Amino acid sequence: MAVARSNSDADRGQRRASFQRAKSRETKRALVQAAMALWRTQGYAPTTVADICTAAGVSKALFYFY
Repeated sequence: MAVARSNSDADRGQRRASFQRAKSRETKRALVQAAMALWRTQGYAPTTVADICTAAGVSKALFYFY
């Protein structure tokens, strides 16, 4: 019975890792899209990190992480 439990835990871990990777890709995509949209409308120099974070809906810490 311990083997079945171990396989179940492994499956759960793989699903979680897959979900986290997908969420990470989505966050990166949101940051890039927000930055590009702001650069098109405001220009590169006047656009701040805070502007990009607000548009993407993430914190500054997460911005710098990515």
